[in-house]
Order: sequence, then structure tokens, then C-alpha cells
Amino acid sequence: MKPPAFAWLLLPAFLLLASCAGTPSADGPQPGGLTSAVPGQPVSLPGIDDPTAPARPRTSSTDLRQRKARPSEVRRARPLLAQAFWLEGASTGAKRRVVISLSHQLAQVWENGTLIAQSPVSTGREGYHTPPGQYSIVDKRREHYSSLYGEFIDASGRHIGLARSGQKPPKGARYAPSPMPYFMRMTWSGIGMHQGYLPGWPASHGCIRLPEAMARKFFEELPKGTPVEIIP
Repeated sequence: MKPPAFAWLLLPAFLLLASCAGTPSADGPQPGGLTSAVPGQPVSLPGIDDPTAPARPRTSSTDLRQRKARPSEVRRARPLLAQAFWLEGASTGAKRRVVISLSHQLAQVWENGTLIAQSPVSTGREGYHTPPGQYSIVDKRREHYSSLYGEFIDASGRHIGLARSGQKPPKGARYAPSPMPYFMRMTWSGIGMHQGYLPGWPASHGCIRLPEAMARKFFEELPKGTPVEIIP
């Protein structure tokens, strides 16, 4: 059975992993609503950014004035942190697909019509939008570094500023490319999924950032050739 394009789970503001011996299906989405049931007993996952952070309250006009430096897309109220999980009882080797929603900042993994995993993400910020479309994982590298972006580091090892590849560093500094662990390439122009910081809004240069634990799990469980659909 073909899974729905996306059955969204906007769940409590905790980043958790659900471990389950079986492979029960999540409840299907209701018309005009969201999928809300996750089977299994939640277990805390190490390596996920700020697992107990509450949702940010609606942004006020005063707050916006104080944050003028941020792009307009970043000024939106921080969404609820979605519950992250992977159903450990899911069968291996079965056909899987990933669906990523830019508006919900959420990724889901489907296996034969069953939702088996979910994670919050951070996609491209204003000016670096992650392009919607149909993709697949074409390459995987556990240790990967950006060929486009990085930072300047002075002689003492202090980070002194963000930079692009080829940009001349200040005197006494050096350029270091940005690490992108658990990189799952989707285009040869640089778009992929990888471990990265999740502030709660789109913040990347176009890639799809995942919390460390979920990036590692996606990397281990999703082979090359896995279809990836990015929707608005």
C-alpha cells in the first residue's frame, strides 16, 4: 500500500526514540487533521539538541524588532519540537522512502505503508531554500566536509567567523570546511541529509539537518537508492 504523501505528527516538545518489538502502523491521518498516535515505549535518545526545550511562544512585534538581523523566514515563531522515534521492530531490507516537509520542518520514514520513523529537521534558510522535488540517496559518507562553506580559525584555534571556500582568511587564520557527519547525498550540487544543529527553524545552506542520533540512524538504516521526497 502506498503511504500518504505525508502524515504529520506534531507531538509534545520532546525528542525521543520509540523502541518497539513489533511493527504496528501509526494511526492514519484524519481529514483536515494530523496523525497523533505513536506506538511503543519512548526511550530517551542521546545526542539530540535540547530534548526538553518547550515550544517558543508566538513571536511579538517587539521581539521581531530586536531580531532584525534574522531573515524574515527565521523570525517566525519556533514550531513545536516533534517527537523523534524509530520503531526498532521494523523489518530490515523492506522498501523504504523518506518524506520531508519544509513547512513542518519534519522528516518521516515509511516502510510498505507503515510509518516507522520521524525526526525534526532544519532545512534551507531564506536565500538558500531547500528545493522541493523527488530525489534519492545517491551517495553516503560517514565523515564528510562541505566543499562550499566553513569558517576561519585563528592560530589559537578560536573560531573567528563563517566563510566560503576560496575566501581569503585574515592574517594568521586558516579556513576549515564545515563538518557534515552522516552525509546522505541527494544531489551532486550539494544537497543532502546530515547531522547538524537544529534551532527550530530553517537555518541551513540548503541541506537537511538532523539531530545526531537520528542522522546516525538514518545513515545506518537507509541504503543508497532510497527515494526521498521533499514537499513544501
